[in-house]
Amino acid sequence: MSAPHLDYNSSLETVRDELVYLNVRVCRDPRARDLAPRVGAHLTAWRGVQDAQHEHWDAQTAAQVDVLLADEALDVHVDAFAADLIEVCGGERGSARFTLYFSVSPSVVKRPVLGEELTTARRWVTLLAAEEDPSLRAHGVRFAAEVKDADDALAARAAADSKNASFRAVGAHATYMQGVADTREHVWIELERRRANDKEAKLPRDWSTRFFRPRTDTEGEAERRARVEARDKERQDREAATERRKLLAASLKKAQADLKEHDKKTARGR
Repeated sequence: MSAPHLDYNSSLETVRDELVYLNVRVCRDPRARDLAPRVGAHLTAWRGVQDAQHEHWDAQTAAQVDVLLADEALDVHVDAFAADLIEVCGGERGSARFTLYFSVSPSVVKRPVLGEELTTARRWVTLLAAEEDPSLRAHGVRFAAEVKDADDALAARAAADSKNASFRAVGAHATYMQGVADTREHVWIELERRRANDKEAKLPRDWSTRFFRPRTDTEGEAERRARVEARDKERQDREAATERRKLLAASLKKAQADLKEHDKKTARGR
């Protein structure tokens, strides 16, 4: 046997709760109190790991914002370019020049977040450099800058994702989680040894396990979160439906009153 299982992918908040529970239990029992410093060391180190995790998540969020900003800038430019291009083409969307750039509508070009849109803009940069019309060549210069910004944003996002993955798989997060697992196993083995050697106390067979936070169910964090969110959405939907019924009832009441007033006026007119 071994210490009760703690999922390696558990959130750091869950890990902290587990450590607090174990630390308090060993501190409360004179037969196990000497094990507390090793458990407490992980609680002390926890804040640094949690802060580092938040830094990685914040970097990922910031990188994603930059990707969206680059996409939004490109979307605005696609519309401006399409407007200038149709003017140069004399309003002929079916002209060879227009279809060279837009084989599909501007809205379709803009639809993906970068992706194909970025590939299209990159191709335009080359085409626009050869344009005779100075207004169109100017769009090429602008697209070149926007493509670079988009490339930089995508590279930054990939780097942020990679750093977070490394942090969790082989970095400080992984080291911390392995240390917690080793300590929990060490504590359980030591408690089992003491239980087996203490013949007079006649400790119950599950004495060692009692020091670890009990599992009330096997539902994972993601499942619990999804269930809570589903309940919250159901509540919001019910409240929205109630509000719609109120509005409909009020509208009906007003319509009936207006109809009644209309009938009165009609009757007086006769």
